Amino acid sequence: SGLAWVEMRSDKVTSPATREDPWGTVIRTVPGKV
Repeated sequence: SGLAWVEMRSDKVTSPATREDPWGTVIRTVPGKV
C-alpha cells in the first residue's frame, strides 16, 4: 500500500503541483506511465 500514494501522485505529474513537489522527478520515474 506504500505505492498507493505514488499512483495517486503519478496522476498529478502533468499538474503544476509537481513543480512544487520535491518528488516530482521521482514520480516521473516511479510510475509505469513512461
